[in-house]
Amino acid sequence: MQDALACMVLSPALGNRASAQESKQYEVRIRAYQDALNAAIPAIEQSGLTISADQSEEAKEIVSRTPKERAAPVVLIIIGAIAAINISKMLLELARSYYYGGVVIDARGEKILISNDVKVPAGLVIVIAKDGSKTTFKESDISTEFVNAILSKLK
Repeated sequence: MQDALACMVLSPALGNRASAQESKQYEVRIRAYQDALNAAIPAIEQSGLTISADQSEEAKEIVSRTPKERAAPVVLIIIGAIAAINISKMLLELARSYYYGGVVIDARGEKILISNDVKVPAGLVIVIAKDGSKTTFKESDISTEFVNAILSKLK
């Protein structure tokens, strides 16, 4: 029963500790793997229980519908899906960084030219003013207001 799903009956073992208050017995039917039951109920507490396989027709029918091998827990499936999404986003970002590189804003001509340059590392913005001076910014430090302020000064 170690690797097979089983329906079990748990009931208190009265033994020497029986008293008037402990005379009530409750029967709990659960469906679990033996090692999962061992993990959920510590051995010291199991000593006060009678654990036996449920031989009822309902239990046999439940066990017959259950696959022989264990299924992956739902939590692992969800974590795997989240990881796959994050990995795909990371790969797309790497491809974008490799293909496009950084951004160059060039104000030396009549019109301001904004372009990507693979020679500029991804995540960097280089601003070239009318006088030819260059200023480098990290993409993470730039807000929309900041870009609007730079563009208004370059005009």
